[in-house]
Amino acid sequence: MADHAMPDFNAIAADIQIIARAQASIALQLGRMHNSPALGRASQIVQAIEAYSTTLEKRFDELYRRCAAKYGNLSLFFVFYF
Repeated sequence: MADHAMPDFNAIAADIQIIARAQASIALQLGRMHNSPALGRASQIVQAIEAYSTTLEKRFDELYRRCAAKYGNLSLFFVFYF
């Protein structure tokens, strides 16, 4: 059975902020390890994180598109929360 309840946009906004902060922090810390011989693959890890970030951006864009199609224009909501 389909769930027709309105999504909890406050929860979505909070989760997106957590993901954004975590991704930025991880990328920063891994970027600092470029001279560590034990972690010679740090640049590959950073590239993977960047690719994941791009994937997340695409998914959030798709989520926005689907929510806007179902619930109407959400521009004011996203400007307010983001």
